[in-house]
Amino acid sequence: WFGNQVYASPAGGNWAEGITTYLADHLYAERKEEGWKYRKQVLIDYASYVRGNSDFPLKDFTQRFSGGSRAIGYGKAALVFHMLRQMAGTDDVFFNALRAFLKKHQFQQASWNDFKSAFEAQLGRELGWFFNQWVERRGLPELHAGDATVEESQDKRFVAFDLSQRGEVYRLDVPVTVSFKSGSEKKLQLRIEEGKKRIRIELDQEPSKIVIDPDYDTARKLSESETPPVIAAILGDEKLVVVPPSKNASDYEVVLNGFRSRGAQIRSPESLAHADLGATSMLLLGEGNPVVDRLLGNMKPSAHGFSISVRKNPLNAEKTVGVVITSSAAEAAAAFPKIFHYGKYSALDFDNGVNAHKDIAETERGIHMALKRNPAAVDLSMLDNLSNVIDKVASKRIVYVGESHTNFAHHEVQLQVLKGLHRRHSKIAIGMEMFQRPSQKALDDYIAGVIDERTFLKHSEYFKRWDMDYNLYKPILDYAQSHHIPVVALNLPRDIIDKVGKSGIDSLTPDEKRAIPQDLDFGDEAYKTRLKEVFAAHSTSPSKTFDHFYQAQILWDETMAESVDLFLSKNSDYRMVVFAGSGHLQYGQGIPKRVHRRNRLDYAIVLSDAELEKGIADFIVFPGQARAPVAPKLMVYLKTEDGKLQISGFVQDSVSEKAGLKVEDLLLALDGHPVESIEDAKIALFFKRPGDTITVKIRRAAFIGGESEIEYPVKLQ
Repeated sequence: WFGNQVYASPAGGNWAEGITTYLADHLYAERKEEGWKYRKQVLIDYASYVRGNSDFPLKDFTQRFSGGSRAIGYGKAALVFHMLRQMAGTDDVFFNALRAFLKKHQFQQASWNDFKSAFEAQLGRELGWFFNQWVERRGLPELHAGDATVEESQDKRFVAFDLSQRGEVYRLDVPVTVSFKSGSEKKLQLRIEEGKKRIRIELDQEPSKIVIDPDYDTARKLSESETPPVIAAILGDEKLVVVPPSKNASDYEVVLNGFRSRGAQIRSPESLAHADLGATSMLLLGEGNPVVDRLLGNMKPSAHGFSISVRKNPLNAEKTVGVVITSSAAEAAAAFPKIFHYGKYSALDFDNGVNAHKDIAETERGIHMALKRNPAAVDLSMLDNLSNVIDKVASKRIVYVGESHTNFAHHEVQLQVLKGLHRRHSKIAIGMEMFQRPSQKALDDYIAGVIDERTFLKHSEYFKRWDMDYNLYKPILDYAQSHHIPVVALNLPRDIIDKVGKSGIDSLTPDEKRAIPQDLDFGDEAYKTRLKEVFAAHSTSPSKTFDHFYQAQILWDETMAESVDLFLSKNSDYRMVVFAGSGHLQYGQGIPKRVHRRNRLDYAIVLSDAELEKGIADFIVFPGQARAPVAPKLMVYLKTEDGKLQISGFVQDSVSEKAGLKVEDLLLALDGHPVESIEDAKIALFFKRPGDTITVKIRRAAFIGGESEIEYPVKLQ
């Protein structure tokens, strides 16, 4: 640039590529009013290619030799000139500084320090701090914003938030845009030169959100929500793992050899533990690659000859996962060399080496902070009733009806939906979260009338596997049995879920791993964010990690989704109503979208007493209060002693203690039914009601020696 009239000094740093980029490529983007897009792409490239040891300060840039060196010498340098232009205040001052630099150093070598002198003269102030932090240092600043509040005092209104830097602290003038509910905006610049600063801005309107640096006028690391998954992130990762296909391996030889020559590790699917999947960026080759299923769920192949798509690694947002699918070796050979020129895209399709489609995943523009939420409202003139809701969902193959487990009114809604759908469709099945897969035979036998209710509760291990009073679900099971409606046990055995929640998927035995779904989609970021909030609010054990909690939750959801899909795929003439906790259904994130990924069947979601949030469900029902029958209790504390249940204590005013039972008595039978576990006791009590008398048989050590068996009548409350 400069018509070869000023030369970059080898000792003072190559500034020439940066000024050329800024006054050529960047200028073209600005003329199309897309300057902000160009600058954001510079920062995306920097994040993709500049990793660890590949980073260096601008003063050390001499020439382009890699993606990382280009991101620094061309991209970061262009942003330095852009920030100088912002500091200058007007284009006249900025270009006068460039003209003075050109005139003084014509046909000579010049350095970054000479630029500093030229701009200091034009701006009339010292700029050593600026060139030190942008030219002498490596890296970029990392900005964060949070804890936004709106304060109102008398006739004044303020917005306040924290603006902070992580790592090395820079002196920054950060553009901020405050958006108002009226649709207007207020733009300002904020100076930060410390690790954390509380910002307070007086406003004349009610704000809706704050956006930090929406036009990318500051060279900085992009936040997670601003960073799209792009092919460049795969190309720039020095520790990339490439996983060969499980079939048609010869079609992918050109891809394998290409990345092998770039230093990528080639790993088989079997060699990768679950913990490995989040440790690095990965390129997964071939349709049906087992690692795709383990990480992203079942993905549909592209209709084109060669495709590559990139997503954020759902187990580590700083890493990416790419999936390559080709229909033949010829398609791969024609397309693969070209992907290196399309690094800014998230997805590419080729036919015979010709690009057929390209796409960049949408991300936020700037760092966003929402302020006061506009409350949801309902037009009461549109208020409907449950009968009409059932009419509207009756055409769907799957209807999900949520619950709070202990709220009997929610179960009454479920029963009404079941009855309404059954009247319209005789071939309907019920999927229930409350039953785990090992209980399926007991469910089938009970629905068929082969076993009675007491035997069903025993064989299904209901009270062992689900902690809720069976009275909550009894009306649903009664209706199913009387009408011979199949009930599908959706859930995975609780011990597997608990084990994963404690120690992760890698802790499972080979047999346990074979029992879990092979398609696991960890990629729903909105669901992950919601689960983080749940984990933070309810986790009290320091030994539990969110990673393991998240794995357990996904395993739970995917198992139930697989169970729904398996039944419907084997019974194509059936519909299904699914009963599960509302958390598994809200926004479709837990079970519904995972079923839909498998079979594309249409569905509807009905929740009870849910928050009025857009997209949370198709219908929300407000059933009021209802009281369920409650099984009475013996009001004793029990522990297992030598394979027997022993009374270890009593609840205050215990009916059992009043009847004559004592601590250390061994519980043998209730109403003549042998009791060997707490579940046996719960089954016996389930068939009693408050006010009934139950005969409790115990064994008690005699005072002098030996034992005696005694029966006590206990009036239950």
